[in-house]
Amino acid sequence: MSRRVSAAALAAFLVLLLPAAADAKLSATVTIETKSSSSRIVAVLTSDKSLVTRQKPKTVSAVGAGKSYKLTRAPGNVTAKKLGTWRSKFYKGADAVKVQALAGKKISLRIRTRANKRTTVGATITTGAPGSGGTTGTNPTPAPANPTPAPAQPLFKAPGRVLTGTEAFESIKGYFLNSEFSDCQAGRWPTCAVENRYEHMPDFSFEYRRCTTVSGADINTVGSYTVTGVQQNADGSWVVEYTSQGGASFYHWEVGLNGVVNGYYAYNGTVTETMANYYWRTPARPGNCYS
Repeated sequence: MSRRVSAAALAAFLVLLLPAAADAKLSATVTIETKSSSSRIVAVLTSDKSLVTRQKPKTVSAVGAGKSYKLTRAPGNVTAKKLGTWRSKFYKGADAVKVQALAGKKISLRIRTRANKRTTVGATITTGAPGSGGTTGTNPTPAPANPTPAPAQPLFKAPGRVLTGTEAFESIKGYFLNSEFSDCQAGRWPTCAVENRYEHMPDFSFEYRRCTTVSGADINTVGSYTVTGVQQNADGSWVVEYTSQGGASFYHWEVGLNGVVNGYYAYNGTVTETMANYYWRTPARPGNCYS
């Protein structure tokens, strides 16, 4: 029997002597990237120690809000410590809104290495994919070039626990009643060429205005709204749902700590529009586009 050891066998043996992937600390920067009306999860993985090929990720999935999202590695160089950019597919419609709702929340990345070892990395999703210029949400119009920075102090008082139902409404009614959601960050039309805004008056009257520079293209909807669901998160951010037009129109809005609002609109049970990068403001300013 030959006592010679091949170079390949020796290399394989030496690999086994290297620290296992579990000895390395993996970390992730996770963001939400939006293009047009679609959103996806983007994770950049790194290691505090150099890893060989068998120790690097083979599959990655993101788990948040009870849903798992499969991620695939984007083209690009992977080094011993930089483990690549991993992305989900783009989601649209109501699924895109669910992805957007993960912004600011903690998720888990489930990683399986090429050696079939499994590990989990926790991360908090921030807005805007690294280097992508993406933003949270699915606004069909381009995001503002200079988004409003988050205020030093939260806009909404944090209850310290999740509130729902009547308790949540009592907590957020001072923020919601007599408010508007507008996609014109700079103020009001005609500062923006097109402005969509939703006015919520304390007497539960409701206005939707779409203001444009095109004659006859404005939309002016006036009616009332009925609140059907409210939740306030422990950090103070909140969610409100309401109907109008006798229940045919349904609105779902999620208001972040920085006052940025994302949501969707459904008509007769079918989601027909996603709304993103709106801005919460008070007081409500009812009236047509020229008021």
